[in-house]
Amino acid sequence: MKKINNTLRGEIQIEDGVGNTWNVLLNTNALRMTCESLSVELGEFLETFDKNAVSVIPHLLFNGVRNYQILHREDLIDDFDHFAALCGTMEFTEIVDQIGNALILDSGNVDGVKAPKTK
Repeated sequence: MKKINNTLRGEIQIEDGVGNTWNVLLNTNALRMTCESLSVELGEFLETFDKNAVSVIPHLLFNGVRNYQILHREDLIDDFDHFAALCGTMEFTEIVDQIGNALILDSGNVDGVKAPKTK
């Protein structure tokens, strides 16, 4: 079987302001799920993100968490509004940095490895 490089794949762990830790798997499936939840086409995603990151990021993280849970056959979170409220307790710029580092698109994150933490 030929190995397919997937540069749109990364895993991160985020912690909300009340002490919950969430595993997030960001890959093409999480992006598909996010586009569906936002009712946007893939080609519109980046434009939507640029215009309204405060709304898009909770959707991306929520779907990344669900994607991780589906893959690992864990119980699924199902309350987006509660999760979005939890996202509101997180440091916004840190979340954006973690998402970018997880994907590392420009450097060719071909194996979907976790990005090194930077501070």
